[in-house]
Amino acid sequence: MSTHAPYDLLAKLLLSEICEGKGTFGVETEISVSPRRVDFWYRPDEKSTIPGIFGRMLDGGINMVECYQHAPSMTAWRQCVQKQVALQVKLQTDYPWMYVISGGRPTTLIRQGQLLPMQGWPEGFYEGAPVYKARLVVVSELPKQPDTLLLRLLGKGHTLEEASAELRQMPEAAWERATASAVLPAVRLALQHAQESTMIQPYQDMYEKWVREQRAIGEQIGIERGIERGIEKGIEKGIDEARRKSREVTVATLIELYRTRFSNTPAALTVALHQIKEDERLQALVVPFATRSQEEIDALLQGLSSH
Repeated sequence: MSTHAPYDLLAKLLLSEICEGKGTFGVETEISVSPRRVDFWYRPDEKSTIPGIFGRMLDGGINMVECYQHAPSMTAWRQCVQKQVALQVKLQTDYPWMYVISGGRPTTLIRQGQLLPMQGWPEGFYEGAPVYKARLVVVSELPKQPDTLLLRLLGKGHTLEEASAELRQMPEAAWERATASAVLPAVRLALQHAQESTMIQPYQDMYEKWVREQRAIGEQIGIERGIERGIEKGIEKGIDEARRKSREVTVATLIELYRTRFSNTPAALTVALHQIKEDERLQALVVPFATRSQEEIDALLQGLSSH
C-alpha cells in the first residue's frame, strides 16, 4: 500500500461527507488523459449550503479538488490542469475551478507558477491568472480558526497535531466533529494497515470512545442475560454481541465506500460481505475497497466466496 493511499482516502471521504446531500459530486472520476482520475469534483445544488471555508471554496459552478499530502511539483500541477480540461469535456459544462490542496508549501511551484495570495481569503490561499481558474491551498499556512479546521486535518506534522487537539476539544454536536466522526470507521480501519500514525490522531480518541460504547452495550446485554444464565457467561455473550455490531459497522463502511466510488451497490456484493464473519478479513478489505478498481474488488470478493 502506498504512503499516499491513507491520505487520499481521508481527503475523498471527508469531501464526500461535506458535500453529501448538497449537490452532485464524483470521486475518482475517470477521464480521457493520463493520469486518468480526478480526486474529487462537486457541483452544488440550488438550496444547500456548506459551512466553513469549504463552503467558500465549493460555492458556485463546478469545482474539482486534487489533494497532496506533500508539496506538489510543477509537473504535478500541469497534470492537474490536464485533468481540469478533461473534466470539462467529460461533464460538458463550464470550465471548472481547480483547487490543489497541499500539506506543505510548494515554494518552487508558487514561484514558477506565479501564484499570488488571494485577496479577501485566509492566508494560505493562492491563485494564478483568473483565466486558468486554478488555486492552491497550502494547509500549513492556514490560520487557526474553526472554519479552517476540517481543511487543516488534511495537513501533516505540527499542523495536523494542532487540528487534532482542536477537534478533540469541540462539542460532539459541532458540525466539524460530526463530519469527522462520520468518516471515522473507514479512515481508522484503513490507517491501522499503514505506517501513518500521525494521521490517526484526529480520530483516535473518537474511535476509542466508540469502541468503549460498543463494549458497554455488549456488557449490558450480557449482564441482562446473565440474570438467568450466570453473569460471566452473560458478559461473554454481550461482548460477542458488541463484536457482531462492530462487524456490521465494517460491512456498512465497505458498502458506503463502494457506493461512493462507483455509484452503485450490487446485491451480490452486500451478500458476499455479510457472509464474511471474521473481523480481520473484513477490515483487510477496507484498503482495496478504497484504492482498487471495481473489477479488482469484484474479483477479490469472488475469490473469498470460493474458499
